[in-house]
Amino acid sequence: MSWFMTLHITMLVVILNVFGWRAVWFQISYATVGVFFIELINYTEHYGLLRKKDARGIYEPINEYHSWNAASSTLLFRIQRHSDHHMHAYRPYQILRKIDNAPTMPYKYMYTLLLALCPPLWFATMNELI
Repeated sequence: MSWFMTLHITMLVVILNVFGWRAVWFQISYATVGVFFIELINYTEHYGLLRKKDARGIYEPINEYHSWNAASSTLLFRIQRHSDHHMHAYRPYQILRKIDNAPTMPYKYMYTLLLALCPPLWFATMNELI
């Protein structure tokens, strides 16, 4: 984490020296928006799904039931193969498989993200599926 913090501070200093304060604020703004959407996607893809622990406190292996899949679109190409990504983290993106018995969100990813921005609707919809 220290290296990443150093990297980001160095980037901001370079941006400040080359482009000025306006560019620094632009960098911080678009990075904040990017982090927000990544965390929103992460939240929706894992909401309410738990891995069980055994008697020794060790979690069960990751399987298709530990992440949500959803229909995708041209904007979010192959993001619907999320469960296979978790089960086989080193499998190349292009050959991720569709797993039919994985939990599936009720809507496409973009609609699901909008739904997650309204917590009462989100909980009413997703808690029924858990």
